[in-house]
Amino acid sequence: MPRPFTIVALGDSMTECKAIASARRWPALLQRRLNRAFPGRRFVVINAGVGGNTSREGLARLERDALAHRPDLTLVEFGGNDATTDPARTVPFAEFTRNLGALRRRLSGVGSATVWVTFPPVVDVWHGWSNPANAAAREKFLPAGGLDAYLHEYRRRTRDFAQRHGDLCIDLYGAVRQAIERDACARYIVQDGVHFTDAGSRCATACVFAALHPYLAERGAQAGTGPAIERCGLRTH
Repeated sequence: MPRPFTIVALGDSMTECKAIASARRWPALLQRRLNRAFPGRRFVVINAGVGGNTSREGLARLERDALAHRPDLTLVEFGGNDATTDPARTVPFAEFTRNLGALRRRLSGVGSATVWVTFPPVVDVWHGWSNPANAAAREKFLPAGGLDAYLHEYRRRTRDFAQRHGDLCIDLYGAVRQAIERDACARYIVQDGVHFTDAGSRCATACVFAALHPYLAERGAQAGTGPAIERCGLRTH
C-alpha cells in the first residue's frame, strides 16, 4: 500500500487544542475532511502543536516532531507566544522572520511544502495581559493598542514571508475574526481570550480545508514523490 500523504500541523496551543477532545481538534477534523474530499487517496494529519511554544521553540523541536514523519506538507502556525514578556523567551520581530526562514529551509530539505497559518485573534478584554496587576504586559502591549494589535506584526511578517517565497498562506486570523464579528466571541473563543471552543476548532478546520482543497487538487497530491506540491503562488483565504 502506498504511503499516505502526510501533513504535519506544527504550531502552538492554537494547533494543539489541548482542552478539546482529540477527535474534535482541527487537525483531526481536517484529516477526516481531506479523506472524504479525495476518494482513493489517503491523508494523515499529525498534530504537532505544543502549547506555549514560540517559533524559536518550534524550530528547536522540528526534527523530532515534524521531519521525523517525512511530511509531504507542513502547516506552520506561530506568533502568539513570540510576544511573551519573558525576556528569556521573547522572540523579536526580526528573529521571528529568521525562524520562518530556517523552518522553511529545513522542511524543503526533506521535500515538504510549507504552508503558513496566521495566529488567530485574541480577545483583549478577556486576556490576562489587560489585568492592571500585569504591569510588564501592559507596558509592552498598550502602546500598540493591545495584545491583539501587537500580534499583527507577527501576522504581517508571516503573510509577507509566504508571499516573498511563493508559499500558500492561510489567513486563520481573518477567518476567525469574521466569524466572531458575525456570531460573538464566546462562540469561538473561551474566556481566557485566546483558545478555541469546539466551534472555534470547526471554524479553523473550515478555513484550512477551504485553502488546502484547491491547492492539493491543482497539484495532484501524491505522497513519496519529493516536493509533492509545487510552491507556485500565494493564496490567502
